[in-house]
Amino acid sequence: MHLCYVDDSGKEKVATLSGLLIPAANWSDLISCWLDARRELTERWGVDKHVELHGNKLIKEGKGRFCGGDVRLEKGFAAQSERDAAFGVMLGALSACEPLRVLTVASNTSRSHEIYGHLVTHLHQWAEDNDTSVMFYLDGPQGPHDTDGLDGAQIARLWKENSRNPVHYRKAHRALDLPRRIVEDPVMRESKYDQLIQAADITAYAAYHHMWQRADSPWSRGGPHGEPNIEVAAAYRRLSPRWMPACAENDGVLWLP
Repeated sequence: MHLCYVDDSGKEKVATLSGLLIPAANWSDLISCWLDARRELTERWGVDKHVELHGNKLIKEGKGRFCGGDVRLEKGFAAQSERDAAFGVMLGALSACEPLRVLTVASNTSRSHEIYGHLVTHLHQWAEDNDTSVMFYLDGPQGPHDTDGLDGAQIARLWKENSRNPVHYRKAHRALDLPRRIVEDPVMRESKYDQLIQAADITAYAAYHHMWQRADSPWSRGGPHGEPNIEVAAAYRRLSPRWMPACAENDGVLWLP
């Protein structure tokens, strides 16, 4: 059985999704590589070991607070060169995990749940070909955490709203014929509490910059959105030994209908 941690990136009318696929038996290998990299961020820049790493905030100079409020450390880590280097550290660590496989898919839609359906279908066929199964973990709400002062009806309404949010992702699983290789509905995990969802986010953001700098990029260069970050794009290419064949054959990103 394999576990797949998924997050999205992209902009305008193109959505991208990256999945980190790991055999369940090697889960400890992956989390160990990631936590080793987090320790390096702490040792080099003072990044708090519990702070959430989010690609968009991490790469934009001056955004986010990562060093526990220490003004001196925050100032040092705010430099663009240091943020770029952090991406290289994190994705280099993932690349060191030999059992890991990385799949990034993209499609001409801004609706991430639609491209998620493509990713699920692709990995369902992959699992069939490799006689395994896949369980998906996505960034999303697990339920209301603060219910102090609410009555039973209010709590029930909050739980209903939280369970409705991932409905389109559940449909992608349930649309598959039985017996299926995709296990259960997707498991929703809040990124601030899940290190490997954060790893998927960092990967997805780097993959987006990698695709943005390509000559056939769907996004204009030098327009109102600026230029891709070439260091972040290069960090994604550090994962090339772990790209699944479908990605490796398409310069790291699989375009789907």
